[in-house]
Amino acid sequence: MKYCIQCGKELKTGAKFCSACGKRQNQEQTETTTVETVLEKGAQIQSTINEQLKSNQTVQQLTKESKNYFSWLNSQIKGNNTNTEQASSIFGVINFLILSVVNSLAISRSMLRMDGYGAETVLSLFIENLFVIGIYFTLFGLVYFVASTKISKKKGSFIVKFSALFRSTSLAVYISLGAFVCSFLIRDSYMIVMGLLCLVALMVSFSFTDHLWKREDILSRFGLTLLVLLGSFVVIFLLFNLVGGSKLLELFLENLK
Repeated sequence: MKYCIQCGKELKTGAKFCSACGKRQNQEQTETTTVETVLEKGAQIQSTINEQLKSNQTVQQLTKESKNYFSWLNSQIKGNNTNTEQASSIFGVINFLILSVVNSLAISRSMLRMDGYGAETVLSLFIENLFVIGIYFTLFGLVYFVASTKISKKKGSFIVKFSALFRSTSLAVYISLGAFVCSFLIRDSYMIVMGLLCLVALMVSFSFTDHLWKREDILSRFGLTLLVLLGSFVVIFLLFNLVGGSKLLELFLENLK
């Protein structure tokens, strides 16, 4: 439908003058409105509103889940776990991801400031270190799954047991975040960051031994933990020696000498 650009009266098809006011109609200025156009614009507006609402809901959900995670993390450290098993399983995987990613970032930044690594980039070091650290922690999960299934005869899927292992390392998450902060604030932070990474590895080893062999004697538990820790170091060194080595492991050995 066409309407007069002056008085707004409906025009006949092809009319060049308005029958009411006599105004000559300029084709370019004539407003053409169709039902289809209105519906199309309405659909676009509704789609935009729906996307905005969905985006807001996603942000709110992520905010809620992050608050739940840190609340769960603190309750784990305090020993007051009141969350559901499903939530604990999800958060256990999150613990693993944080331990792997944050420690890789921290050690990469500290290595970049050392002599001999000036030509490297944070990204290249991060990818290599993430590969090493990720495999190191994953090996704990794999061995625990096999050992608990074959030796302890404990039933459960891999993801459930994997999460159970890492949800007991909640304090290690804060230690990893501390290492990350140190890598930014302290210039020569390698020894500090590596020390904190070893402490995280010790906590993962303790969780591993505590899940498989519960001991009342503190000395026995600590002794088993140290054996597992040393054994895990030997395994990861041998594994990466077979595939060409790793800058992180080579640097670690150099500092032990």
